[in-house]
Amino acid sequence: GGSEATRADLDTVRSATGFAAGGTPPFGHAGPVPVAADAALADTTLWIAAGTPTTVAPIGLGELLAASGALVAPLSHPG
Repeated sequence: GGSEATRADLDTVRSATGFAAGGTPPFGHAGPVPVAADAALADTTLWIAAGTPTTVAPIGLGELLAASGALVAPLSHPG
């Protein structure tokens, strides 16, 4: 129901997810955290943070949605 997304501050990220900002994966959080994904990413391999600021992992949009329960929302800016 929101109309915009904003970036959380570092303390909020760590408190809500259990991970440091920059290494926050889209699932496996310390508690429930809303996750959103843009449908415009459906035809590409996504690289998600994997728990540390220097670790990433490839994932498809379908896998991301299944693993995270993400809401599909138009997040990208046109042009």
